[in-house]
Amino acid sequence: LESVQRRFTLRILGADCTLTYNSRCNKLGSDPLWKRRLELNLIFFFKLLNKLSLTSNHVIQYAETPHYDIRNSLSLVKQTCSKSSLYMNYFTCRFSRLWNNLPQSICTIKSLPLFVRFIDAYCSPENVLNVVAPVSVSHSTSDIIGTLNV
Repeated sequence: LESVQRRFTLRILGADCTLTYNSRCNKLGSDPLWKRRLELNLIFFFKLLNKLSLTSNHVIQYAETPHYDIRNSLSLVKQTCSKSSLYMNYFTCRFSRLWNNLPQSICTIKSLPLFVRFIDAYCSPENVLNVVAPVSVSHSTSDIIGTLNV
């Protein structure tokens, strides 16, 4: 789908356009497909975490943290160990890593409309690399963005 959107934006602006895909989308007033997927998947993860979605049998749990470790401890999600690259690409594995790297002010929100507004602002082009490039994970940003095809 993203290749279709890339060709479509190029065709609208003309073949002589030298703008990047993200710049073409901004000029046309739309979001790149990967950004929409990221936002919608984080919103779906929020719904699963707060039991607002009835589509999953898998329960996502908050991680238990020691009482002395108070930094970001209210919103950490339990991450499962992935011993294979196939399991690492499962939705809950990928998005629990991304969730744990969101600011605590976003993770502690309990209202869905407010969360949607904050995620939309946080996934703006200036902040998007903060979301998809967790510091504690050894995977490259392109690997993480490449696995967002859920």
